[in-house]
Amino acid sequence: MFEGFDAPTRPVNLRRGDFVAEVWPEHGGAIASFRCGSRALLRPTDRRQRYLPTDLASFPLVPYSNRIANGRFQFAGRSCELPRNCIGFEHPLHGVGWIRSWAEQERQADRCVLRLEHGGDADWPWPFTATQDIALDESGLALRLMLINRSVEPMPFGIGQHPCICRPIGTRIVAPVTGVWLTDAEQLPTHRAALPREWNLPQGAVFDDCFVDHCFDGLDGAVRVVWPDGGELRMGASPLTPFLIVYSVPERSSICLEPVSQRPNAFNAPASGQSAAGTRVLRPGEFAVLVQRFDYLPPAPSIRSRGGGQRAFA
Repeated sequence: MFEGFDAPTRPVNLRRGDFVAEVWPEHGGAIASFRCGSRALLRPTDRRQRYLPTDLASFPLVPYSNRIANGRFQFAGRSCELPRNCIGFEHPLHGVGWIRSWAEQERQADRCVLRLEHGGDADWPWPFTATQDIALDESGLALRLMLINRSVEPMPFGIGQHPCICRPIGTRIVAPVTGVWLTDAEQLPTHRAALPREWNLPQGAVFDDCFVDHCFDGLDGAVRVVWPDGGELRMGASPLTPFLIVYSVPERSSICLEPVSQRPNAFNAPASGQSAAGTRVLRPGEFAVLVQRFDYLPPAPSIRSRGGGQRAFA
């Protein structure tokens, strides 16, 4: 079972204009920080001698996302049993990419490419290759995550990203979703429900005072993080990720908004509901690609009016 990372030894620093990102390939191919000028957009990773991948600013979810109940599921007549893969969690979750070391394939001033070769093991029996293309541009950050099935058999999979976004008090989350999966005491989904008033993400919701660890479905469009000063981080939409995991703890100044291809425990959905749960299959040699953008819109500029006050222009 994975028990944490040591301090990073080979960070990759990227810069494009005012945008700066730091990537730690050996630590789950993760992003440790992403900012514009002095403003942190993703929660910066606190450098210390030992920490868990959940402390990182963002990491890839591959070849599945979130929890698999007790690590057990059936696929194509095969019984699969995965061990717990990370200390502190009762069920295996988030695949293997977030706890493995990735190799750096390419580096430029504003871009790097990472690669993970997985030969198949107890944590995931199917061999696969995953690559990440992490790039800054004039609008923000672009991530391209590709998964290739290297097995001689079909492989079930899920894919996604796990960004932890800065959330000062009063931050509003806007997302075009249609429903939410309620959970049991182990954070496993039990049934789908209509959006409650306090979680009305299409109209915008503030999570300052409530705990949330739920999967929202029907995601069809960009997710917007609107800060109190009018600044905004916009997460681009992808047809491959119709689910949004929201993880929010009241006392924390950050929120995890995870666009993913499957709901938690999707591999254990009834056979008739596998597709709706987001279970997908790659045949030998097939690949899936997820492109995810994070575009920063700064607060509208202000000018001093004749009366000496300030007026903001959108």
